[in-house]
Amino acid sequence: MTSKLKVFVLTMVAAFFAVVSMPAAQSAVQKKAHGALATSSPQDFAPAKAVYEQNCARCHGADGRGQTKLGELYNAPDLTNAKRLKRQGNKSLTALITRGRGGMPAFSKKLSRDEINALVGYVRSLKK
Repeated sequence: MTSKLKVFVLTMVAAFFAVVSMPAAQSAVQKKAHGALATSSPQDFAPAKAVYEQNCARCHGADGRGQTKLGELYNAPDLTNAKRLKRQGNKSLTALITRGRGGMPAFSKKLSRDEINALVGYVRSLKK
């Protein structure tokens, strides 16, 4: 084999492996970057569901629809509304849970950053 052909073949092999491994590397980076937000199975949400039940359900309801006495009093939004959740990004939901707004209290001192991130993922799982 000529040296130019060897270089070409090695370059093509390297490019092939780079392209093939890209989706796996990207997926790992996304999961690391989004932490608990990258979870998808119901078992993954079990800890977040417990946090939700302890801190959110009294206003938003166990089902997330906000149809509780406190939810009606404070006009708690329906967390199952897919259109509403689509408009509101993860950063916005995280900030809302962290800082609170209107009748919703801030949870920055009560919940850890990981719990808040997991809660955002759980809230997203409620959409219909």
